[in-house]
Amino acid sequence: MLKKEAHYQEHHFLSSDYSKLMKDPQIDDAWQSDIDSLSPYLERLTMREQRWLIGHAIHDQPPHNIAAKYGVSTETVKGWRKNAIKKLRNM
Repeated sequence: MLKKEAHYQEHHFLSSDYSKLMKDPQIDDAWQSDIDSLSPYLERLTMREQRWLIGHAIHDQPPHNIAAKYGVSTETVKGWRKNAIKKLRNM
């Protein structure tokens, strides 16, 4: 895959990827209704931004816990948060 294509796929989330995220085994039935209520917002975010929103809004995790879960730095998660909030404000 070309670098440009990889970058595009990383930042432009597809609905099929959304369904994969929703089948996450760590998400149990108790959280599913909360996630369903967020689905209109999640569809407009990249997978990374969705990871932040679900971790923050559903699981009430701070950025350092989300970072540890996905093997990235806390600053990276803060970037996901910043971009997600910017997109959500423009809805």
